[in-house]
Amino acid sequence: MEALQSPLLIAMKDDSGSTKIARELAAFLKCPLIDQNDASLALQKSTKTKLSNELKHNLPFETVHQFALTQLSLKINVIINCELSQTDRLYKLLNLVISEKARFVIIECTAKDKKDNEYEDGRIPKLRVDIKSFDVKKLASDMLVLLSDKKRDDTLKVIESRDKNKKKVRQPVIDHLHALALSEKARKNELVCKSCSKLLSGPSYQCVDCDDFNLHKFCAESAPNVQKCPPFLRIVKPDQYDFEETHKCVNCEEFLDDCCDCLLQTHLNHGFLPTILHPKQHPHFLNFIIMPFKYNYQYKCCICDKLGSSVSYKCYDCFYDVHVNCVLRDLIIKTKNSGHRFFLIFNSSSEGKPGSKHQCDICNREIDLGQPFYRCSMLDLQFHLKCTPDERQVDVLISNKKLTRVYEDFELTPYREENSDEYILYVHPYGEFN
Repeated sequence: MEALQSPLLIAMKDDSGSTKIARELAAFLKCPLIDQNDASLALQKSTKTKLSNELKHNLPFETVHQFALTQLSLKINVIINCELSQTDRLYKLLNLVISEKARFVIIECTAKDKKDNEYEDGRIPKLRVDIKSFDVKKLASDMLVLLSDKKRDDTLKVIESRDKNKKKVRQPVIDHLHALALSEKARKNELVCKSCSKLLSGPSYQCVDCDDFNLHKFCAESAPNVQKCPPFLRIVKPDQYDFEETHKCVNCEEFLDDCCDCLLQTHLNHGFLPTILHPKQHPHFLNFIIMPFKYNYQYKCCICDKLGSSVSYKCYDCFYDVHVNCVLRDLIIKTKNSGHRFFLIFNSSSEGKPGSKHQCDICNREIDLGQPFYRCSMLDLQFHLKCTPDERQVDVLISNKKLTRVYEDFELTPYREENSDEYILYVHPYGEFN
């Protein structure tokens, strides 16, 4: 077989079966293999102190990257097996092969019935390998054919295209997340709500660091399309933002998934989740966070104690972070005993009409416009999200409501009245009781 031109970087996307295939390919091509899993294992064994989540996540890849750089600088072909779900890592490898004038190919190990749409840029050479029918000789031959097509090995244009997109972003003077604080009135005249695009009036949430991000209290706390919330906003570790429609921020010429404000504006326009949430589990309100994957934003959920990334609800006062699905666990609560269903809805108003008035059956307070609450329309029973009772308490509420309805429906019509010292007897058209 014809030898592969040196230097060459073969990047195996770390997945089920990738380590086995990487080892077989390295043995066949007689070139070194650098596996990110080996780096992770070595770090775990050698470090006595507990690593931060950021180091634990990034250090193994950086180790692989450094070893690969050394091999390519010596004009040695090298295979790496690493996690490539973050686009920044892919571009770091592309910059590496450009600096060392090397060739590059990605190999994905997958099953026939699994579709993977990552890295569909035709300028990046990529091969998919079926784990069950893997043949090392065929894979090496396919790589030779693929790399002989110079048009597909055009990594420089990929980098140039990305750099061009970066220039479309006008970086703000201060790059920050928009931590919101509630205010009874706008701190400046002519501040506009980011959600409805109307001038701020009445209570509103305003960014504590800038005048660019402000929301009416109703707009911040409401989510009219919560029942349509897509799974990628509710899972613990999303790996893509698959919005059907995207909306750019005021700083960018077009939507960019690397821009925090573009993602936040898209979130606001869809109304899948409230930007501000008043949960049962925490005394302060929470800010919705959606981060570009390039920042590798990670946190430990304060409810389930598990790691999460990219999307969360956050309290800036006490560094409290939670998964979306932990704090908004159920869109529908279904009781086991009675079978009644409570839907999570938002107290909203239609255009030009005031919203309906609802009172929480737990705390007996009015549910503010925009606030999330659970409601069973059949029973006319509702309660704040932050007042959500356990199942036993729900059953008690339902029983009390049904009993109240029985008395309301069974109106006492004093058809005949007899007084005595011991009792008053009412005779109802439907029968007698005392």
